[in-house]
Amino acid sequence: MDELGRIKSEINLIEYAASRGYQLDRRRSSRHSAVMRHPVSADKIVISRSAVDNHWIYFSVRDGSDHGSIIDFTARRDRCSIVDAVAEIRRWSGSERGLISVESRPRSVVPRVIDRAAARAEYDRARSVANSPYLNSRGIRSSTLLDRRFVGTFREDSRGRILFPHADREFSGFESRYFGWTSFSKAGVKTLWSSNAFPTDSRLILVESAIDALSHYQLRPGAHARYASIAGSMSPHQLSVIKDALAAVPPKSAIVLAFDRDADGDKLAQQVQALTVVACERAPSPVGKDWNDCLKVRERDFISSLPTRKRQCLSL
Repeated sequence: MDELGRIKSEINLIEYAASRGYQLDRRRSSRHSAVMRHPVSADKIVISRSAVDNHWIYFSVRDGSDHGSIIDFTARRDRCSIVDAVAEIRRWSGSERGLISVESRPRSVVPRVIDRAAARAEYDRARSVANSPYLNSRGIRSSTLLDRRFVGTFREDSRGRILFPHADREFSGFESRYFGWTSFSKAGVKTLWSSNAFPTDSRLILVESAIDALSHYQLRPGAHARYASIAGSMSPHQLSVIKDALAAVPPKSAIVLAFDRDADGDKLAQQVQALTVVACERAPSPVGKDWNDCLKVRERDFISSLPTRKRQCLSL
């Protein structure tokens, strides 16, 4: 491991942030993450250990572009170069680290245990399906699920739950959705769910859930649009995966940020925009909070407009 790798993995970022005035919010913190606030700047950060490389990582709740390692944390707050940030961390580690009393030191956090092979085995036990009663209940038609854009991008487990696989350079886990149920595989790590991609694609549409992707396509079908979902909030590792996805789209492609129509969706859009110099299009749902809300309204209105006999046939 090189020196930068050792700094990122061996120096406790919680302890370092405490030395700079951040205070631990014990009620909001857990075994796997620490929430810290600065009493003067009102900055709020979440610190954890990367399950990928065991580096200490953080992100600011108030600024979507403020995230990364202890080096990024220092460079951002001191408004200095990476070289100067490393020098400052070395100085603190060698002279001031011991000044924090044992009693006042925040507890450390541990990364979740990731077992991609176990997650993959669980996903492989699920079956490929052409339709889903659960997805139908969300307004998604069988014709959408059979479209070449989405064939093979989901499975159904023995309980009828729909599994959407995530991957970075390899399979990493899966999102699980059902009636009153949203989860992610315990042994996996969130990266990106992706639709099928084709060489003629000219648009990348990023959404918060695979169901939003299916909904967006059904509402605004396009032969040249590929989709990717983050399954909720973004981790620093997901940001790096998204950066790779942005670089992989064909030249001059449009990037559409179809995240939820709320403050969290706006924050996600800011985080993605910070990853590229290409101007992204912000495209929240015109109705409801997200694109599935919009789809359900449009599908309800469509069914209501049908003659009674056709409505009865649809309900059978």
